[in-house]
Amino acid sequence: MLKQNRINLIGLFAMVAVFGTSSLALAATTCPSPNPAATNWACVDMYLTPSPKLVGLDLVAFKVNNTQGAVYASDSSINEASVLARQLEPFSLVPPALTNSVFLWYGTINGPHFTPTANPSFRISYYFTSGLYPVFTNDLSLFAVDVYNDPMNTIPTSANDVTLKTQYVLNNGATIIDNGFPLDLAITGSGTGTVTSSPAGISCSGGTCRYPFSISNPVTLTATPTNGSCFSAFTYTGVTTSSTVSVGSTNSNPYNISSYDPTSTSSVTAQFLPSNAAITSPSPTEYCTLQEAVNAASTGSSVMVRSGVLSNTLVMNRSNTTLTLKGGYTDFASTSSGFTSLSGPLTIQQGTLVVDSIAVL
Repeated sequence: MLKQNRINLIGLFAMVAVFGTSSLALAATTCPSPNPAATNWACVDMYLTPSPKLVGLDLVAFKVNNTQGAVYASDSSINEASVLARQLEPFSLVPPALTNSVFLWYGTINGPHFTPTANPSFRISYYFTSGLYPVFTNDLSLFAVDVYNDPMNTIPTSANDVTLKTQYVLNNGATIIDNGFPLDLAITGSGTGTVTSSPAGISCSGGTCRYPFSISNPVTLTATPTNGSCFSAFTYTGVTTSSTVSVGSTNSNPYNISSYDPTSTSSVTAQFLPSNAAITSPSPTEYCTLQEAVNAASTGSSVMVRSGVLSNTLVMNRSNTTLTLKGGYTDFASTSSGFTSLSGPLTIQQGTLVVDSIAVL
C-alpha cells in the first residue's frame, strides 16, 4: 500500500485547512509535450478532494520541489479554469530561479469560490534530459498557504487531503508511466555484476541507476554476477512504516518490491563480492562463502576454493554426503595452481570431507 505525498494548507488565522481523503486518479487527459524540442517530460498534478469543506475557499497556494534536471515549462488549473486565475508567478526559493522548486497561488479574492462538487486540481509541466528522471515532491515545511473567507473558520484537519501524482512521458511518448516515482538502484561491493528490473527500466552494472515505476505496482530486481563474483545482498531504504512496503529478504534473488513509499527517493543497494568457492558442474556455480558452497553441494561433488587466506568458519554437517575441497584456484574456470589457507576452524559433524591443497591454520 502506498503512502501518498501530501501538503498542509494553512489558513489566515494559523488554522490548518485540509479537505478530506483523496483517491482520485491521474487526470484523464494525456500529458502533452510542454516543449517541441523535448523528448522526455512530466506532468505533476495536485489534487484537492471535492468536499463541502471547500465552500468559501478563495485561494490556494502550494510549493512543489524537484531534483536536478527538471525544467519548468508551464502550469494550469485543470477543473477550475473558468473560476480561478493564477495570482503569482512561479519562483524558486533557492537560486537560480525554477531550478529547485515552483510556488503557485491560485484563486480570486472575495470570490467566486472553489466549486465544492468539482475535483480541484492543478498541473505543473516539466521537461528533462533522458536518463535523469527527476523526483517531484510536495514541500511539507513552508509556504503552503490556504487563504479563505470562511467566517466560522471550521475547516478540520485530515490526512491525505492533497495528493501529488506524476505522469512521466518518455521517448516522445513511446513510454507513459502513470502515477510514477523514481526508484534508485546502487551497485556496491568489490565484485561485479548487473541488476535488471521487471517491468523493464533498470539495467545497472555500476554506480547508481534510476527509473520511474508506477507506484503501488510490484517491481522485481534480478542480480546476475559476472564470472569470479557472487551476489551478496539487496538492501532497501525509503520505508517510513512497516505497512507501506513489502520486500524480499536481503539475500533473495530475484528481489521483489510490492510497492514503495515516495515521500523521498526510494532506493535499493545491490552488493556483489568476489566469489570464494564454486561447485564443479558443466559450468561452475559460484558462492560468496565456502560454507554456502558446502551446504549446496550434492554428494560426490568437488568444491573449488579460492587461493589465499580465507577467514571462514566451516562446518560439515551433511549426513550420507561425501565432498572434496580443492584449494588454490585463482579462476574457477581453470585448474588449481596453488594453496588455500583457512584461518577459521573446520568442524566435521556429519559426512565425509576430503581436502586437497588446503591448510587449516
